[in-house]
Amino acid sequence: MRRFPKRVNGDLVDSLGNFVHRTLHFIYTKFNGEIPTPSNLSDDDKALINQIEQVKEKVISSIDSFEYRAGLDALISLARNGNKYLTKNAPWELVQKDLERAKTVLFVCAQLVKALALLSTPYLPGFSRSVWQLLTGQTSLPQRPFEELKTTLEGTKILEPKPVFQKIDDKTIKTLLPVETQKTQVTLQDFQKLDIRVAQVLEASKIPNSKKLLKLTVKIGNEIKTIVSGIADQYEPQSLIGKKIVVLNNLQPAEFMGVKSEAMLLAAEDNGSVSLLTVMRDIADGSPVH
Repeated sequence: MRRFPKRVNGDLVDSLGNFVHRTLHFIYTKFNGEIPTPSNLSDDDKALINQIEQVKEKVISSIDSFEYRAGLDALISLARNGNKYLTKNAPWELVQKDLERAKTVLFVCAQLVKALALLSTPYLPGFSRSVWQLLTGQTSLPQRPFEELKTTLEGTKILEPKPVFQKIDDKTIKTLLPVETQKTQVTLQDFQKLDIRVAQVLEASKIPNSKKLLKLTVKIGNEIKTIVSGIADQYEPQSLIGKKIVVLNNLQPAEFMGVKSEAMLLAAEDNGSVSLLTVMRDIADGSPVH
């Protein structure tokens, strides 16, 4: 709890939010809301733009390895570097003596703002949508946001920017954090909404370019489904083929590393050790679990 206001006020407000607002506000007030077209990029400009690709790879690898904080830290670091670049180049001074250079600096910053919006999608979807709307006027994010990183926005008219984050105090924190740490009790009717079934693993393989993700093809009664699960460091794919496991069958599908997962296997975890839930007797796949 002590670290929560520091993360919000320091990382989100002062680093991420501050860089986004400084950049867009300057473009809106000094360039009539139009992202400028750059002239020649300096080595510093190119170095900062190149960091976008590096952070993208860090975000992907952190999600792949379930080390989500590492990816978010990389994003915050990119925003800090953007703030340093903006302060160092001081476009508010350049507009008076070197307009072309000022345009280039603001173009680079706008590219960084766009990258921060797109790369934040897995962590801060609300922030991503808000900034994307400011940049493009579109209310929804691209279906494949990381593929938009290489596009440029010169000539694009932005909306009037507003701060995307607000500082919080202790009083606000108390309203945000839960009073109880125990899980909320559910009713029998809530539990009955879950379609938990026995499934048989037909195929299992590692997902390319992923350290922890396995792709399982399972049979659940008359259905054949694909499941993506982060258990590659716990189980060899071949050891799972033919096994009867327990799955949540009516979970909303989600996509991981380009593979659609249509159910979720259930497992117990103890200090990093994972054990899949299975059945003690031979029972038909598709059988309900109560």
